[in-house]
Amino acid sequence: MNASWLDRGIDPPALRRIDRFYGTSGITGGDLRTGELPGDATAQFECAFANLRSLLAAHALGPETIGLVNVFIAGRDARPLIDLPWLAMFPNAEQCPARKTNEVGLPDGVHVQVQAFGIAGESCRSLEIPGLRHRGPLPMGAIVGSTVFSSVIGGDDPATGAPAEDPDEQIAQAFRNATRLMEQAGGSAEGINHLWVFLGDMAHASSMLDAYLALFPDPSSRPARKTVPYALPGGLAVQLQIVGDTRGRSANFEVPGIGHHDPIPLASLAGRLLQSSGIYGIDPETSKMVEGGVVEQTHASLDILEHLIARAGVGLSSVAVLTILVRRYADAAWLAEAVADRFTTETMPALRFIAYPLPDELAVQFHATAWI
Repeated sequence: MNASWLDRGIDPPALRRIDRFYGTSGITGGDLRTGELPGDATAQFECAFANLRSLLAAHALGPETIGLVNVFIAGRDARPLIDLPWLAMFPNAEQCPARKTNEVGLPDGVHVQVQAFGIAGESCRSLEIPGLRHRGPLPMGAIVGSTVFSSVIGGDDPATGAPAEDPDEQIAQAFRNATRLMEQAGGSAEGINHLWVFLGDMAHASSMLDAYLALFPDPSSRPARKTVPYALPGGLAVQLQIVGDTRGRSANFEVPGIGHHDPIPLASLAGRLLQSSGIYGIDPETSKMVEGGVVEQTHASLDILEHLIARAGVGLSSVAVLTILVRRYADAAWLAEAVADRFTTETMPALRFIAYPLPDELAVQFHATAWI
């Protein structure tokens, strides 16, 4: 662990590869040896993509193997700074990964972090949905091997290119568009393994749940999901980001005594990729939140993670990336040590810390990405 980075709430730069699958931590635009960050935002964006390229090269990986890049920025005014280094790294529009830009509170002095997922030995192929296009130089999604990653999928009608005025119809259309993307990849909605759902107004959560259940009616076979309240532009109701596999979704996994309020699984498996919904500090004996704060909830969450992975027939060494939602970045160093206690140096997953307004009873929440 690089304490100088973690003490500031910055992800230590890391890439975890399991077989051919890999994922990274959040990569900043600073000196990877010293942790020094340029004060200029433009310079940080250029350095962040250069650092990602260098990290890949250190593992004998090229940009063509990337299927998804998540870009984390502090505010909307930073969006124009993405495209120049993006095009330098991905000049071929037909071999361009999916991209999702997330506006989040970043650690002090950090203007951008980029995170990549990909498959070694494969070349990315861009995917589009007929009738829909992004304004920037990014596709609607990408496929690497049989794994499908999406960029933002909104509720625009492919016939008009515009969203419906009715929020419920926007939400229903977004799920139809997600299905169309999987079909463009050669699969179907049955291959969707995980959804990030960004809602402009949580008052529409019930409509989103209706659309989710309509597309995935079988309670034994549903994708994992995380729903996020998010300030969407132009009054939009919803945006989706999906991951899936053209071979279909094969299994859901649960831990006895642990369950979500919504009818979503604790984890879902498509191909060899297992992804969890939110994991937090529930006591499986009582099915209630453990007493205490971030320390107690972290240990309980990691216990659940260990049991969940065991239900899939593997061990914690199969976890490639842990996304950890925290209330404050000051907890990052302690959390990283708690995670490290469960892993060896060789099997330590890449960590992605995100400061997030969690519900009052939660101090921390984990999301796992594993390769089975």
